[in-house]
Amino acid sequence: VAVDEQVAVGVYSLNANVSGTGNTAVGAKALMSNTNSSNTAIGYHALLLNVGGTQNVAVGVQALATNVSGAGSVAVGTNALLAATGNHNVAVGSTSLLAISTGTENTGLGYNVGVSITTGSQNTLLGSGADAGTAAVGRVGIGYNVTVANDLSFVIGSIGTRQRIFEGANAAAGVSVMVSGTATVTTSAAFSGQRVRLNRQGAGGTTGDLSVSAVTGGTSFVFISSSTSETSTVHWEIIGAA
Repeated sequence: VAVDEQVAVGVYSLNANVSGTGNTAVGAKALMSNTNSSNTAIGYHALLLNVGGTQNVAVGVQALATNVSGAGSVAVGTNALLAATGNHNVAVGSTSLLAISTGTENTGLGYNVGVSITTGSQNTLLGSGADAGTAAVGRVGIGYNVTVANDLSFVIGSIGTRQRIFEGANAAAGVSVMVSGTATVTTSAAFSGQRVRLNRQGAGGTTGDLSVSAVTGGTSFVFISSSTSETSTVHWEIIGAA
């Protein structure tokens, strides 16, 4: 270490640094090749090959080990982001995002997450074994061993996992019974521009087409049938528009 404002603990840690400042290296060969500033490496071979990368954090054996110039990445766990050279990736968990090379802006949380991704970008995976694809873009997966097969899509849970939505006072979902083809739902979850999913749970009277006719933000909404004699029991769910 040839400059001030450095911390180096371990054999060959910060060995090549001649100009970078504000670096911390703890562990054998941590930041061994580094010449830039503001990196933190804790663990054997953490950020081993980093030369020009900056503002990276690597905690764990070989975390971000092959990063050369990528910036702003965080790797926590043994072999997390091991092969990464891209920017702004975050991996928390042993072997998380293990194979990413030039991919950027990916987030993986859990053991062995996103191990298939190499050049993909802007993916978010949460759960042990969750994965996408080699060049995946914009995929979101939440749950144990889930696989997201298509770009710009999301998967929550494995096959057989059920979606559960809380109902009750001021909820975003519930059940109402129509009277003379209309029902008023009182809930603070109502808002202007809302989308509402309507499904009959029990048909009553003469059924018609269901639609939302009025919304009072923060108070209520009204849905109606094209048949004024409908008395069906209807499940409703408010969906926020992006």
